Amino acid sequence: MEEEERVIDLGADVDAAATARTALRRHLVDVPDDVVETACLLADELVANVVLHLGTAARMVVRRSPDQVRVEVSDPSTEHPEPRDGDLEDLTGRGLHLLDELATEWGTTAHPGGKTVWFTLALSQAG
Repeated sequence: MEEEERVIDLGADVDAAATARTALRRHLVDVPDDVVETACLLADELVANVVLHLGTAARMVVRRSPDQVRVEVSDPSTEHPEPRDGDLEDLTGRGLHLLDELATEWGTTAHPGGKTVWFTLALSQAG
């Protein structure tokens, strides 16, 4: 199988994260459920951060190859995300910790229009 790519433009509203999850589930139909659910959780966190902290639209790109899924969420901010320490009652601040724990790898890439936060999930370790 060759690499497949899907681009999803997301609004700056409360439905953006749900739209991202739905798009991922549709695009990753033959990927193991645990990978799909992890991708949805992490993408939800990234998209929600854009809407919550920036109040802007985002673009999500999903790339799937035989050995991994890569999800990229781009926004117009040039500020790179920083992990925060919080306590269990905090409603926000866990997204980067989830990326550290669940993604095969992740990072941030700066570009002239802002930045892209991305993560990969290995398909070979699924199941």
